[in-house]
Amino acid sequence: MAKVKNSEESITLTLPVNTILNSLKRHEERIGLQNESLPKAKAAIEALKREDYPDANSIKAAQERVRIWAREWRWFNLLKDLASKIESNPYPGQHLRLYALAQRLMPDVSKREWYEIFYWFGITNIMVHTPVEVTELDIETVERQLLELVTEDNVVPATALTTVLQCSANSKQYRTAKEGLTQRGWHWAHQRSGSSTQRVIRPPCHQVR
Repeated sequence: MAKVKNSEESITLTLPVNTILNSLKRHEERIGLQNESLPKAKAAIEALKREDYPDANSIKAAQERVRIWAREWRWFNLLKDLASKIESNPYPGQHLRLYALAQRLMPDVSKREWYEIFYWFGITNIMVHTPVEVTELDIETVERQLLELVTEDNVVPATALTTVLQCSANSKQYRTAKEGLTQRGWHWAHQRSGSSTQRVIRPPCHQVR
């Protein structure tokens, strides 16, 4: 299935990607220096072991420091990989917590470890709304999601489509979806609510509850 390339897709996924990258940026210099220092730190441990009277506590403390540094470096690179995978949008039209998305994209990392990674780097478990890749066949997916949002008045707020697609109403993606929905019998209208009027979308008659 061919994808419709558009700028909105990258904009949509900016929030979760930046959530990760901003966290990495805060730790990048420190973790980078630690990684560069790992060979010397490991050599220092071996030197401690060769002393005439090795201090077990000093060796243990040095080993723990090396373990933490190596773990942080691994976690740092796992998060970089995660950000890259999220940008590729492998699960269009999904509504997932970032933690759950990480588990889907990188299942080789245990659930417990992802929890530890997010906690260690202070990453908020935000909700991620991945954009629907609008093609002729994908219109059915968009329609199904809109039908789940139909109110008792048998309408959908016009803003629902931008939420489903995760794009602006002025985008090419939105216009493509609107054209496809119109062809399937959906139409845009105004509905009075109290003293105000709101823009709504009405589903086809055969789709009305």
